[in-house]
Amino acid sequence: MRAMSNLIAVQKVLVAVIALEGAALVVGGCSSSDDAPVSEPDGGSLDEASVADASTPEVAPDAMDSGKRTCSDQNFCHTTLPSAQATLRGVWGDGTVVWSVSEEGEVLRWDGSAWSVHASKLGALYTIWGSGPTDIWIGGERGLHHGTGATSQAVVFEPVASPGDEEIPIRSIWGTSATDVWAVGGEPDMMMEGAGRARVLQLDGGGSSWSLSSVSSEPFAFNHVWADAEGGIWIAGDDGSGYSQSNAVLRRAPGASDFVEVTVSAYNEEDGPVSGAPGTVTGGGLGGDGRIVLSGRTRSGTPSFWSGAPGGDGEIEWSYEARDLNDPNLHSVWALDGATTWVAGDYGRLRSWDGTKWMQAAIMIADFPVIAPLHAIWGTKADDFWVVGRNIALHRKPKEAP
Repeated sequence: MRAMSNLIAVQKVLVAVIALEGAALVVGGCSSSDDAPVSEPDGGSLDEASVADASTPEVAPDAMDSGKRTCSDQNFCHTTLPSAQATLRGVWGDGTVVWSVSEEGEVLRWDGSAWSVHASKLGALYTIWGSGPTDIWIGGERGLHHGTGATSQAVVFEPVASPGDEEIPIRSIWGTSATDVWAVGGEPDMMMEGAGRARVLQLDGGGSSWSLSSVSSEPFAFNHVWADAEGGIWIAGDDGSGYSQSNAVLRRAPGASDFVEVTVSAYNEEDGPVSGAPGTVTGGGLGGDGRIVLSGRTRSGTPSFWSGAPGGDGEIEWSYEARDLNDPNLHSVWALDGATTWVAGDYGRLRSWDGTKWMQAAIMIADFPVIAPLHAIWGTKADDFWVVGRNIALHRKPKEAP
């Protein structure tokens, strides 16, 4: 009986410890500068599945009821990753094969049914983009790697020499073709307070070599690049201070040779011009007709969206939407022409904009929600795309006909 009493006492202690650790996790998440407290989506309402998804602490993947269900009510299917730790930062594919890169230095490949580690030990990786199944660029702390091969399965990633300060990691890659590719990187300037160091690279020479753009001399840590034929080349960054005080958005218009800083105005139909210029851009993406959507925080710290499209006179016409003050950072924006806009970010935030309101997606497959950070979105169809983040890769599949 004494042994049984001791066992019960130990069990009670373990339960108390687990409860305390859970509380510490929630408190720690709320105090982090990168992970803001959880709140409901702005401007919309949640369905029942999404309410739990936005308010319950995260659990480890192996604690989910993965043996019974793999897809959510909205057909977001959870896939099994080959690595125990995989902070996936980028995702891209050719329509059949899908690639993802991780901070742990791995390149993962989805062959249509399962993920596998295609390459590893490449240093922390942050971004991936390709012009086709055998022409793929990845970037990270060790600069650029180019993936080529006779087939997608035979692709080999090799380091590529590029100009600029090699200590500045590559944060983002985008292009419009195999010979028109841009890569940007940045980090705080330790010698100059409130300034960043930049590295903006362009693939030229018919796609054979990289050159350093003169905009690299700007005192900003560039961490985003987007490009399309109609909107031109966009890059965004901040001063690297982490205090959201100074931000730069630059654009090289189609046919132009220089980048021009863009003033991102804060305007909405109800209030007109408002105090909402961006202090930092945490994510963004391109929509249709040259439109760009930026997510970030104003200089006063208000989470916000900015959407801009070039007008007939070449000026950018901006719309602005403030979000809840406790809303977490959103890192990726994705949309096809004329389709729903999707955004992904911290605490499992995956939202859609239908032109009227924002809605949180239902991505949970068990009694516990998923609120891992989501870092990137990519797809080829409005109802067929991928979302990746910390230890998670979601595939939104088209619904099968009954």
